[in-house]
Formats: sequence, structure tokens, C-alpha cells
Amino acid sequence: MFPNPIKSVINISSKFPVDRVELYDVYGKLLLNIKENTNTINVDNLNSGIYLLGIYSDSKKIIKKVVIN
Repeated sequence: MFPNPIKSVINISSKFPVDRVELYDVYGKLLLNIKENTNTINVDNLNSGIYLLGIYSDSKKIIKKVVIN
């Protein structure tokens, strides 16, 4: 995932196809749920702050901290 901090777009780089991406605020509220193979996420409409990004591929799940400026 790059860049971090992010201004408008999250780029995801993975060896495996990304099945689903979820973005949560720090309180655990689901803000985005993308259920298609994607490698970019537009976050222009979100406020500055810290978010959690869940990346799902097959049976794997990775959680990354994202800072949006």
C-alpha cells in the first residue's frame, strides 16, 4: 500500500489478486466496502485522519494503518 500518508488515492500492490477491500475509521465504522478486484481506492471524500484498511485475498487478510492528509 502506498503512499502513506495519502492525499487522494490509495494504491495497493499485491502478489495475489485483491478480492475485497474494506476501510474503517478508528472507531471501527465501515466506510468503504469494495467487493471487486481493485488496486486503487479514491479517498478524496474522506476527512484527514487515521483509518484502517482491510485487504482480502483468497483466505488471507491484512490490516494496514492509513493516514489521510
